[in-house]
Amino acid sequence: MSHYLVRARPIPEKMEELRARIARGEIVKMIPFGRGLHNSLSDARWDGRGGGGGWALWEELDFCRPPLKIEREAVLDEYFDSFKVEPVTQGEDWAQIRTLPRLLHSEIPIPAARNGASKSGAGKNGAVKKGAKRAGSQAKRASARKKTSRRAAE
Repeated sequence: MSHYLVRARPIPEKMEELRARIARGEIVKMIPFGRGLHNSLSDARWDGRGGGGGWALWEELDFCRPPLKIEREAVLDEYFDSFKVEPVTQGEDWAQIRTLPRLLHSEIPIPAARNGASKSGAGKNGAVKKGAKRAGSQAKRASARKKTSRRAAE
């Protein structure tokens, strides 16, 4: 069993989905790592400094070699990329990152390479506004319902 400081680049468009999965308790139920990963992600911090849009940071207890292998396959690779994992003494790096804002309560800027057109719901500073993704999804569902009812009427 080892402790690690994890640095990963969030995929901004996916953070609202991750927030929702944590709030619904989906991750905590995963065996064998769910409780630890849920707690780590709930407490993860956001460091907007540094090139490429900033980093999510958290301390993780892990038993795998390589570290985070099953967590990445099951959850993390869907929401983050560019992982950096460093061994630490439990609580050592937490003291350094605890003053940073919480990841799941922060607006994550979308780097220019990702935000393209305004489809992402990004504001002037490139941050994803809560609800923008939801509105786009609602419009797609409404369109799909119209197509289905047209087919049923034919």
